[in-house]
Amino acid sequence: MLIVESLKQFLKPELRKVLILIIFFSLSLLYKWDLPRLMNIGIVNDAPNIARGLPLPFITEGCNFVECGYFPLPFPYLQIFLIIDIIFWYLISCLVIFTWDKIKNKNK
Repeated sequence: MLIVESLKQFLKPELRKVLILIIFFSLSLLYKWDLPRLMNIGIVNDAPNIARGLPLPFITEGCNFVECGYFPLPFPYLQIFLIIDIIFWYLISCLVIFTWDKIKNKNK
């Protein structure tokens, strides 16, 4: 039972955790992924096509398949990746607050 209570306390939403989640999530938008380009024989396309998001990309920018030979991720994957990213960054924010509280209580 102690483990369940500790886990509930660890995952319990707090303002500090949500603020850190927003900060980390906003910073993750700065990371750019280069999406793969479809190889066309004799044609070189340097048009940018990138995805944003960390650890998984959830926003795509750039050309579509018809215009310049790129194939961005399908939309349903981007929705799933967005949900996974939010969960990931929330767990990281919980870990940061947990560590901060442990260090703060240890120094008292």
